[in-house]
Amino acid sequence: MKFLHVTMRMGAGFGAVLWLGMVLHAEAQSKSLQPAVRLTVADKIVSEEKGAKQQLPRGNMQTRSTGVSQIITVQRMDATLPDQMVAEWLVVIETVEGKQIPVDYGTQDIELPFGRPAEVVTPAVTLMGREWGGKRRGSVSDQIVGVAVRVRKADGTIVAERYQPKTIELKVDDWVEECKKTGKESDRIKIRKGLLRKDIPVWPPNPPNPPESPR
Repeated sequence: MKFLHVTMRMGAGFGAVLWLGMVLHAEAQSKSLQPAVRLTVADKIVSEEKGAKQQLPRGNMQTRSTGVSQIITVQRMDATLPDQMVAEWLVVIETVEGKQIPVDYGTQDIELPFGRPAEVVTPAVTLMGREWGGKRRGSVSDQIVGVAVRVRKADGTIVAERYQPKTIELKVDDWVEECKKTGKESDRIKIRKGLLRKDIPVWPPNPPNPPESPR
């Protein structure tokens, strides 16, 4: 009986050691899967405006503009990373004509105390559109079709990145260069400031005239 009692105590001790080993392994694995920097991106509508209604032969038309910012949240989860980094973003829209345009690119220095999230709010991108009422109702509007965010160390090393959708990743560097080369009078700046473009079609949208064939 004494031998059985000792054996049971040894078995219980081995089970406790095994359980502790499993807990430590799970904790280590969890830490290894945890990102060094947590990064989230979300849209936020910051303004909505509608113009005066204009009477048309088949109803009425009204312009509208919607200002949309990106809310970028960054959280440093690795104590070995610096607490001073740079957030970089790019926003791409598709106009009502189907053109994809990088309309906003920017960077901002961010301070990242360990474990505490920092938030960056990008300048609002203005999406232009028109609505029609009457017998033939409808609407057209620009759409945000791509958002890229990167977090870099001071030496330029990327420590976190997010692309929405993922398919724009291969185009981002070209779009960034395009934004850097454009001046203050570029289309992307005009759109961001909310200047009404004259190329939004009158309802119903008509296809462009085909080029004249040479005689």
